[in-house]
Amino acid sequence: MTTSPNSSNSPPPSNPPAPSNPSPQPSTKSSPKSLENDLRQLLYDDRFFDISLKCSDGEILRACKNILATRTEVFNELIFDKSKKNVNQHQQLEFNNINSVAMKLILEYLYTSKNEKETLNVNNIIEVYYSAIYFKLDDLQDDIIEFTKKELRDGDEELGKKLLSEFIEKFSLQANNKMGTILVDWVAKMQLFPDNADNDSLSLMGLQYLLNKTYGVNGVNKPFATYEITLFEYTLIKTKQIILEEEIGSKKDPYYMNYDSDVIERIKERLNPLLEYIDLCIIDPDDVVGKLEPLKIFPQEMITKAYRHQIKIKHETLQPMRGHLIFKWKNFDKESESKLCVINNGFTVEANSELKPYKSGDKGFHGWALGSDGYVYNKKGWQKNNASYWY
Repeated sequence: MTTSPNSSNSPPPSNPPAPSNPSPQPSTKSSPKSLENDLRQLLYDDRFFDISLKCSDGEILRACKNILATRTEVFNELIFDKSKKNVNQHQQLEFNNINSVAMKLILEYLYTSKNEKETLNVNNIIEVYYSAIYFKLDDLQDDIIEFTKKELRDGDEELGKKLLSEFIEKFSLQANNKMGTILVDWVAKMQLFPDNADNDSLSLMGLQYLLNKTYGVNGVNKPFATYEITLFEYTLIKTKQIILEEEIGSKKDPYYMNYDSDVIERIKERLNPLLEYIDLCIIDPDDVVGKLEPLKIFPQEMITKAYRHQIKIKHETLQPMRGHLIFKWKNFDKESESKLCVINNGFTVEANSELKPYKSGDKGFHGWALGSDGYVYNKKGWQKNNASYWY
């Protein structure tokens, strides 16, 4: 007689049967990726692409319209524009002022709220900042501003000039935002030397923006590092270099104007938009009479205004610089180089505890001296500056 497996007389099996739906077992593989990483992967998975973005450099990027529309109102309005009939079809949006480098960074930020694969650097700061403003991404704008401040502190003097030039090329002379402000404030603290005007990184448009934003009441509370007369000489040499399309070389004397009449006229024409931002009232009247007026570049009303101002303040001390004085540290004492560190582009000096007080022989003084060029010197062969110019 055959016994059923379910019979009560049957002995229990030595091993219980495996369940039909086994419970999940701990995986020996790596733990699941984070949501952030999963969303980042969607950027590169064409199964989820339903919109194309044509950038100003011709490159076409693809993305998911639902993510874009959810993350920023700008994309929402572009994608679900009721005037368009193809909102449910694969769309292509064109961006004539945003290149693919900036758009890739924007996309990663929209997908993950971070930028790890596509990162900021000094070559894309301005483009990305423009894009962040366009898409109204306030937090990203703040991140870019903080990144820019750090790069300026750690970089050389040319970086600020380069970024200001790129800023004006991307925006306009009428731009008024945080990036423009920090770049103007930074470059204003750099001495603009006429000898370097024909080969540094500051464009003429960038210079015009700097002059505009630091002129008159705009510059009252801003630190500045260049005398007004020197500022004009720098401007004149840079203008001549652009018109002549060559380095000025041996003709770096800003007042050298031995050119053909048509060249002189082109120089004046190019220089004219910048002249209104040169403050003749704070230039030594001897320089106005002996150097500036003979050039016949400034409108006569500006010259007359300067003369009248000098008569009005004849008993007051002349402040030959817009804004207020800014100075930078410069260490010329080789013996203390290992103990004295000038950082932050010259605006900060640090000394370790082993640095001994500096004394300059038997001249009766010691320490640091503020020089007429705006630098603070620590060396023996210094020259006394006219203290009446400093406050």
